[in-house]
Amino acid sequence: MVVNASGSITDKKGNVVKCDRMSPNGSTWKIADLMTNVPLSHLAGWEESPAADVPTHRNTTVSLIVTNARLNYAGLRRLAIQVHTSMARAIQPFSTFDDGDTLFAATTDDVPLNSIGALNLDTMAGEVMWDAILASVPQEPPFSPPKGVVVSEARLPTYAGTYMFAPHVRLRVDVSGGNLSVTALDRSVFDFPLGSTTQLLPASDMEFYLDRGQHTRLSFIVGADGVVTDAILDPGPWAQRGKRMPD
Repeated sequence: MVVNASGSITDKKGNVVKCDRMSPNGSTWKIADLMTNVPLSHLAGWEESPAADVPTHRNTTVSLIVTNARLNYAGLRRLAIQVHTSMARAIQPFSTFDDGDTLFAATTDDVPLNSIGALNLDTMAGEVMWDAILASVPQEPPFSPPKGVVVSEARLPTYAGTYMFAPHVRLRVDVSGGNLSVTALDRSVFDFPLGSTTQLLPASDMEFYLDRGQHTRLSFIVGADGVVTDAILDPGPWAQRGKRMPD
């Protein structure tokens, strides 16, 4: 299971686990509440959170289900259909226009299906797939923003520049009012909405964070010559490294 879904990943109690960019940090949302509010987002006067501005056409969920039960083509196809359909409980919304979802089903054809029956096999496979979706979410340690950290004004300009994390994913880092600020140049990136300038607070001399939303962090890597070469977004399971572009 490889999950990069447009929808939110949901646990078996209906709580949003990951991918919801509109929920306040530290809170627990029920997916039913979020889905119920979707129609409201199309009414006049609705103001969408900037952090929810997610670019389209870059999502997918790729999955594989393997059984050793002997299944003919029709049985294997039904297994794939039922499992893929059941995945809509774990990812909501699922199979949207922005997703390139694909499921592969295979059998080693080792043992007869016998008394378990195709319906029970397919149903249990759907539950196993939900577990696989939940297991695909990296567990991030809690982040407690430090207080009172001060970085010298002489050091801050060394971090300024444009960093490329992927094609068409660039962040510009500037110094403004004695602090670092970040502007997303091509598309929204985590808590950094496209075109808006967001101020960061220092967590250390080389790591900074956003004091809202998901507390997106940005740290810097210095080369042997003392020049900053790279930036890292959110160290840990979600870490993404960006190369500093020439001035």
